Amino acid sequence: MGQMLAGSACDGAELVSETFEGKATSTLLKRVRCIGKYVHWASDNGCDAFPFSIEKIRSYLKDAISGNKKSAIRDFASSLNFCRFVLGFQVSDDVTSHPWFKGTMRFANIRLRDAHRSRTLTVKEVKHLEEALIGGHLDRFDRYALGVMLFQLYARARVSDLRNLFKVYLDITGAEGYIEAHTYEHKSRRITSGPSAVLILVAPIQGLASQPWGLAFVQAAKDVGFDFEKGFRGPMLPRFASDYTWSGDAVDAAETTRWLNGILKALMGEVLDGLTSHGLKATTLSWVTKANYGDRTILVLGHHSLGARGKTSEAYGRDVQAGPLRDLCACLKSIRVGVFLPDLTRSGMIREHAESPDEFPSGFASRPSLQPAFAPSFSVAGPANDTAPDEAEGETEVAREAEEDAVFGGVSPDRVCESGSLESSSDSESSGSSSEPVDYDGFLRGFEVQAPRATIGVDLDLFQNPKTKSIHARARGATPDSKMLCGRPAKGFVPFSGRVHSKHWKCKQCTMAKPIRDTGSLLHHLDRRLER
Repeated sequence: MGQMLAGSACDGAELVSETFEGKATSTLLKRVRCIGKYVHWASDNGCDAFPFSIEKIRSYLKDAISGNKKSAIRDFASSLNFCRFVLGFQVSDDVTSHPWFKGTMRFANIRLRDAHRSRTLTVKEVKHLEEALIGGHLDRFDRYALGVMLFQLYARARVSDLRNLFKVYLDITGAEGYIEAHTYEHKSRRITSGPSAVLILVAPIQGLASQPWGLAFVQAAKDVGFDFEKGFRGPMLPRFASDYTWSGDAVDAAETTRWLNGILKALMGEVLDGLTSHGLKATTLSWVTKANYGDRTILVLGHHSLGARGKTSEAYGRDVQAGPLRDLCACLKSIRVGVFLPDLTRSGMIREHAESPDEFPSGFASRPSLQPAFAPSFSVAGPANDTAPDEAEGETEVAREAEEDAVFGGVSPDRVCESGSLESSSDSESSGSSSEPVDYDGFLRGFEVQAPRATIGVDLDLFQNPKTKSIHARARGATPDSKMLCGRPAKGFVPFSGRVHSKHWKCKQCTMAKPIRDTGSLLHHLDRRLER
């Protein structure tokens, strides 16, 4: 950009604006402040700040290295790259490739402490917040702010995601439904248009309390002048103006943190340390993760990308969040009835019985199922079950034993002792002699049957690395010296046609690569097509 400014007669401000289009203002200010400190240091020491040299950089970073200020070193390295590749400053390759500079960056990237992360809210705290919103005992402005914070919690949203909404939609039927908000200004937005350009925040109105918090939030919004049913634009939680009216500016993360902790302190009298506004987003995601829901559910609920293969479902699915939202509602229901206790340790998170039998969902005699995290099977005797309980249990036991015999080669796993040997029968115990030899290989055959066969694509020969067990593919008909689809040489690989016992065996590059790479594979493909 510097060369364009020097050799162009156009407006410099316009060129700078076009160059920095799409970049976060906070990032630009961070880079400017860092370089400004470096220029100020050079002025105080009577030297020219530019061009950059390894001697100047070493002298400037000496205090940061001795003071163990690793973040300052990383910020300066990022600002140096910004000056070089964006602004066009002359930075010699000898600077960034110097052994001292590389060693300093390795030192700065060594982190011996965990990142400072916000703690999540406890179930008790969330219930207090919901009850305060539903009860209406707080000031109307605090009550509305509390509703916005609960929306952030159940919509898994950041504070910055709510600073400029262009649509709020209520999908509510009776005491069930969702509150949906759309925004283009969010942290994970993309410069190009696409499914990720707009962030859709959806929060279920039923939380942990017995009554829906969402209905109370809609009413609290009306009390302060916001009617979601008629439409809404702007920040969901604005700042107060000098005359105690809403302004057009959104509150920031620090203000939300102070407001949240103040409300919790007023409701509970004492608040645990370490809670920030980001803990609102992390709370429900932590619950779903502890309940062992799938990676796709957690990624979608966290508004993260599904990767290259997930773009198709995002583009054509139209409602990618539908399934994960049902999983979230199931997780909240299990917490509400007292089966899933996320605040306890791992050994006590799951209960076999709820706090009250009346709180169980219909169709369960004891612990409900947390799909897809937990899938226990229950046999509930009732009017719809004509089979007697004893007969039903007997039939189930017979079916289970038959299935185990088919899978484990005629050996039931229930007969395996803790030591690993089979329990002897009553006849062998009375006679003192050992029974006939047991086919232990039946276990291995059973597990082998359960593993899927290896397949990557049509007309592909599979090869395995004997050391790493990784499975690679090559087009059928390729020459013997041809490389794998991922580009690895075929030397040392052995043909593979067995079963895959781990999903990590398959080479990701081979799975996504184009199969036809040479003349032999092309001729083989054409021959197959002509035969058809």
